[in-house]
Amino acid sequence: MVKIIVSDSVWCQIVEGKEFLFPILSYQSETHKKVQYGTKRIVKRKFLISELKKGDFFYTGFLYRVQKYCKENNIPLKIEDPHGTMEPLFPENEPHVEGKYIRKGKWSYQYDLISKAIISQRGIIKAATGSGKTTMMLGIISCYPSLSTLFLCNTHTPITQFKKTLALSGLNQPIDIFTIQSFYRKKPKEYKDKYGMILIDEVHDGLRTFNSMYAKVLKNSCALIRLGFTATLPDDPVARLAMEGLLGPVIDELTIQEGIDMKVLSKPKIIIKKLPDNPELKDSRSYRDVYVNGVVKNRAMTRQIILDAIEDSKTGPVLILVTEIEHGEEIVSMAERIFKRKIVFAQGKTDKDLRENIRQGMISGDIDIVIGTAVFKKALDVPNLVSVILGFGGKSDTQTIQAIGRGTRNVDGNKGQVIIRDYFNPSHVHLIRQFSYRLCLYIDEGWI
Repeated sequence: MVKIIVSDSVWCQIVEGKEFLFPILSYQSETHKKVQYGTKRIVKRKFLISELKKGDFFYTGFLYRVQKYCKENNIPLKIEDPHGTMEPLFPENEPHVEGKYIRKGKWSYQYDLISKAIISQRGIIKAATGSGKTTMMLGIISCYPSLSTLFLCNTHTPITQFKKTLALSGLNQPIDIFTIQSFYRKKPKEYKDKYGMILIDEVHDGLRTFNSMYAKVLKNSCALIRLGFTATLPDDPVARLAMEGLLGPVIDELTIQEGIDMKVLSKPKIIIKKLPDNPELKDSRSYRDVYVNGVVKNRAMTRQIILDAIEDSKTGPVLILVTEIEHGEEIVSMAERIFKRKIVFAQGKTDKDLRENIRQGMISGDIDIVIGTAVFKKALDVPNLVSVILGFGGKSDTQTIQAIGRGTRNVDGNKGQVIIRDYFNPSHVHLIRQFSYRLCLYIDEGWI
């Protein structure tokens, strides 16, 4: 017998049967410890049950997995909810966003996802980039005009876009909009009972541990509706657990392929070019040295990126994505010295208003080629992008899909495909291995 009391929107207390829950409320942790002749792999189980002063607790977001586990294993389960934390908040209105048609036509999936989010009231909506997550968030907000809402994200770009869409939505209820960095500085007593709903955009990018800024804010809030939106789930299993525990499980998903089939998204056309072999790189042992000399300061790669960008820009705006500022500067410098082309470079220190001006310039056609670091790898809305150049390498599926998503937007349904350029460097095993991860992603998704 397992007996649980739902204390609030953050914690559930285990009153009886804790031993039954260890398999479902624990995970395998792997660490590496430095020893005399290398590293030692250490594997152990960590528990998601917290021994607090009042007893044994777990995050309320895990309640669904506890219910499912007990049902599948015929374990009697009794849940007490004295404060009505898990009782649904019935919507006061039908979902509506002025100027958006979310109930009929190719955008009707938005209404379906909004409806499922309202039923669940906590969890993750996983929807491909370009599927209209901002519209979905506003649709959810429209259902609860009497609730005060908090919108959070990790960077200023999605805030700017959210505010613009909000201004045209016809909604006039209380909505506070912050980056997590600025909101985190507030004292918990200022917001503990203030919000009935918390919405987090690009949630995969900040809620990565149980002690992150997002986690601490969510632990200190009594908001009953708490939803995260993302195009990709993080590769790290601990990050996924943090998202589930503090928000809830994945509610539903719209995949990239589904978006392509509905002509909501453009299909990526992957073009891969092989770079010249550099024998001197093969002797490098440090990954840092390999990345700097094989990517950041690789003149052959820089030259090819510029040539490809110039070619693609003949039909529309092009986005070049890099990881390091020095890499962007190398591209800007070579483009100006050798090709007599000025390329705009947006990075972390670029003022948010200037970033928005750059985005608008790409949409209008006044700016044809832009280099972006992390600030433009996510939440950049330029529907007319014709090409995205992946200049950063790496092996992360999450990072690669987020980058490709910058170009898959297909608002008017007329952009059948978007060019995605990648580069194979055969000069070192690190670069070969990382490219193989990206290649497998392209194959798995049916893009190549």
